[in-house]
Amino acid sequence: MERARDSNCVGDPELQDPLNHSIYQVQYSTKDTSPDRGKYVHTAGIVTGIVTQFGTVNSKVYIGSPGGGPWSGVCLYRRGTITDTLRVGDSLDVLATVVDFNLLTELDSVRRVIHGGSSAFETTHVSIATSKLEDYEGVLMRLDTVRMLQGVGGNFAVGTYQLTNYAGTDTTLLYVTSGSQFVGTPVPAGWCRLVCNGSQYNALRELDPRVPGDIAELPADVSVTAILAPGDSVHIGDSVTPTAVIQNMGALNSATNFIVTMRIGVSTMSSRASRRSPRVQQTPSHSVLGLQRPGATW
Repeated sequence: MERARDSNCVGDPELQDPLNHSIYQVQYSTKDTSPDRGKYVHTAGIVTGIVTQFGTVNSKVYIGSPGGGPWSGVCLYRRGTITDTLRVGDSLDVLATVVDFNLLTELDSVRRVIHGGSSAFETTHVSIATSKLEDYEGVLMRLDTVRMLQGVGGNFAVGTYQLTNYAGTDTTLLYVTSGSQFVGTPVPAGWCRLVCNGSQYNALRELDPRVPGDIAELPADVSVTAILAPGDSVHIGDSVTPTAVIQNMGALNSATNFIVTMRIGVSTMSSRASRRSPRVQQTPSHSVLGLQRPGATW
């Protein structure tokens, strides 16, 4: 269900000169609220994400510093038409009031947005644990090798979806809004690379995806580059320790998870989970295995 928002939750900005503060200064705090809360500020950043909600008029526009990193992003809440022409990559000069909407720091009551052309910006690589820190609220992040725990086999609808890391030791939430391009698209079943902006709704840390391409299933591209043991043939009664060299041949800048299974004839060892970075080899071996079929070769 879409979350209600009071359109009158923010008043007019203070009738005084704005504070000239960077995004870092607006965001940096040891608490859950901005030190500039309620103040009128002049700041600048690059549009890193646009998340439509509550219809087509109002959206969350995330802006950030080009280098990324902690405290480098903030949400600009778009009301009406003042920011209608914004695109990801636009450089902005903004006059607005800093508010905390359900603990999410936002630039609201926007009085001026000046476009300064398109600019490049960095995506910050984080773990699930890091993505839930206050430092990364509003920041454009990339999470490698995550998997959906909810909705698999169906399509995305409005709401939150839990996802986990490869080790299964941590989880976080993905939030799909009513205006999101994700609504009606399939929920991926495999391991994914995720790009998103960090968000918050009261005590819940969340991830705001932007477009369907932000959730990309990782391809399986793993090869056996050498068989070290056994040799070309073995005999009945022999005991061997199957050993092979495997390599992640993928070109992605992320590790790939896969299952390694050793087999000789009709005898199969237990499968083993493995994780490799691109172009990195690994030599897994299994415990001693006795052959069960005459003349079996591998």
